[in-house]
Amino acid sequence: MYVFAILAAFTILGSFILDMFRLELPAIQIAGGFVVAHSGYRMLVPTSDHGDPEAHQDNDIAFT
Repeated sequence: MYVFAILAAFTILGSFILDMFRLELPAIQIAGGFVVAHSGYRMLVPTSDHGDPEAHQDNDIAFT
């Protein structure tokens, strides 16, 4: 129900909000493309973790 209300509000008020901030639709599309590209890049490139190696050990719970 909340999702429907949010979608209806942005359908009705979306163009007014874009005009109020003087934004154009292609600018929003380009920004969305950057967000998707950044998310994809973060999935492809692993983060280097230089912390304590003992803190990241996998504990096998089969041997307790």
